[in-house]
Amino acid sequence: MVDITFYGGVSEIGGNKILINEKDSKIFLDFGISFAKEAEYFDFPLLRPACKEDLFKLNIIPKIKGIYNNQGFCAEYKPDGEFMVLGESEEKNLDAVFLSHAHMDHYGYFGLLRPDIPIYMSEISKKFIELREHTNKKSWNSSVNHLDLKILEKDQEISIGDLIIKRFDVDHSVLGASSYIIKSNDQTICYTGDFRFHGHRGGLTEEFLSELKNQHIDVLITEGTRVSKPKEEDEKEMETKLLNSEKDVLNQCVDIVSNEDKLIIYDASPADLDRVRTVWKVAQATGRKLIIDSRKAYLLLYINAEKQFVGDLPQLDDFLIYLNRLKFRSGSVYNNFCDGIDIFAESFEYYREIHEAELTIKQQINSKLKKTKSLDEYQEHYNNPYLFEIEDNSFIWGPLGREKVLNAPNEFILYTSNGIQTLLQFKPENKEINGTYIYGKAEPFNEEMELSFNKLKKWLIICGLKLDYAHTSGHVSREHMENFLEEITPKKLIPIHTENPKEFFEIGEGKVQEILMPSYGKKFHF
Repeated sequence: MVDITFYGGVSEIGGNKILINEKDSKIFLDFGISFAKEAEYFDFPLLRPACKEDLFKLNIIPKIKGIYNNQGFCAEYKPDGEFMVLGESEEKNLDAVFLSHAHMDHYGYFGLLRPDIPIYMSEISKKFIELREHTNKKSWNSSVNHLDLKILEKDQEISIGDLIIKRFDVDHSVLGASSYIIKSNDQTICYTGDFRFHGHRGGLTEEFLSELKNQHIDVLITEGTRVSKPKEEDEKEMETKLLNSEKDVLNQCVDIVSNEDKLIIYDASPADLDRVRTVWKVAQATGRKLIIDSRKAYLLLYINAEKQFVGDLPQLDDFLIYLNRLKFRSGSVYNNFCDGIDIFAESFEYYREIHEAELTIKQQINSKLKKTKSLDEYQEHYNNPYLFEIEDNSFIWGPLGREKVLNAPNEFILYTSNGIQTLLQFKPENKEINGTYIYGKAEPFNEEMELSFNKLKKWLIICGLKLDYAHTSGHVSREHMENFLEEITPKKLIPIHTENPKEFFEIGEGKVQEILMPSYGKKFHF
């Protein structure tokens, strides 16, 4: 008998944490942040959880012995404020974790896990997570430095005690997405993760579907993001704007850009490199130069550094890199050069590590003294043979760089993943930017977003930017989901990663023998 317990992704989009237990074998499928649950109790950036105990209090993560890092230890305080660490490490109580894909709502709580629990994923997911670790600020809940990240190849099987797990590639809005088939002694379970048929790699999902047709699926655990009914008017508006495929996004963007003689700003998910490729092709087709932020540049330049994971991505000469504004008080840094006058100023910081990433540029300014080092010296210094030089003219930074873009707006497409911050930095005082702002972010509406869409609309008004849309979903459509269920006819279906799981009673009618509704902490026996 196999037990399945759900600790996330229940009547919400994201936060997947699914425990599968067969005799003495225990694995988790994903261990992601629940943005919806955190939003109920916390308010970024003023109120945030600081430790796993904060999440235990609110039942946001399960309090299971033997799965968390340093679990079993505690602080004993003395009246004078000193403390001692007491306790002992709990015995490991989890055999492995299997990641579906590298979105934070699926791996964002990995940092809480013990280092001796292996975490399996596709090779490109591992690479992607490690690169994002460099570009993001260190986080206590998502840092993977202490973890044992292991690669599971496409179609590879692995035995974990009484369970046999096989990984499959599928298409999603982030590279390296996986689905899994888990076999116990008498049950075959399928976990789809997030998937779609209509992206660049839709053929991968078709291959997975072909495999499922040859299986007798006892339990299907599937996402249902687009089966949900949107609640807010803005969500309904964006849902109706969704295009059918990535090719449609390309064509629509070409049409929008061709009819705009001012600046184009494209706002997309930070993890979607396929969309970067699409917008780069738009820039080529319309004779504009693509500008991308430094974090995205780091992902692009290093994703294929050691191995060719993704073809047809823009190279360094194909885009300019925008450095986010760095402001500081002049008196605290350059007091010797500003006669004691204390104002806010911007700094390029030559040789700065772009968001702590190992990108070098050609020159260094230390105070006002220029120094030059060879690329070999920097490769040796950073112990990174893949380090490379980036010329000064590849960067857009500071007031002069932004002015260059605003003075020739029809020459550029500015690609951003943080639209409001970009607008704040580019908008001149008492002037508008003017042009078209193309919104291409993924649903769910608040996934990996910190600012509301309504605030964005207000910024677009004061910047004089027209709002348009060009986006296709990273998730399977309702129509494709119906066809998917009809093709594989699972015995039992458990819908997760959806706000309206009961919708599956309608689309699964005649295709599924039984539909089960999960709830937090509920254990199913099969």
